[in-house]
Amino acid sequence: MDNKDLNEKESLKNNNKNLIYSLIGAAIVCCFLIYIAFFFYRKNKSKKLDKIDIPLVESTPQNNYSELFEEVVLLAKQNKQEFLTRFNDLYPDFTRKILLLNNNIQSSELRFCAYLYLNFSTKDIAEYTFTSVRTVQTKKYNLRKKLNIPTDIDIYVWFSDLLK
Repeated sequence: MDNKDLNEKESLKNNNKNLIYSLIGAAIVCCFLIYIAFFFYRKNKSKKLDKIDIPLVESTPQNNYSELFEEVVLLAKQNKQEFLTRFNDLYPDFTRKILLLNNNIQSSELRFCAYLYLNFSTKDIAEYTFTSVRTVQTKKYNLRKKLNIPTDIDIYVWFSDLLK
């Protein structure tokens, strides 16, 4: 009886060890597969970013301007990250002039200024940026204070006169 109990205990110990080794092996395989998936995700993500930054081919200045303008408006409506880059391609002096007024402007505020320069309404900006109308109004107010825009001047007029 004792030998039988001893054999059963040894058998259970061996089974437990085998189970533990199997679980450790499965965990290692899972970690390896997650690492490979993450590696390929990062690799494909960088390829997508490379495609985004393809410079525009120069054609006639007027045609190129209208195409670039349409692209900028489309990127703004889709709330894409490339919007500000393309906007700066279209209006290269815009960011420089804003930074001359206040060099503590953040990139998100520059993006918001670009929306205002393109004459997007408060409602449109709220829709494109997935924020509330009240948030856009607050951003306008804070931007007026940062850029010292007088309250008697329409903010859209002020931005349109900025590059003149």
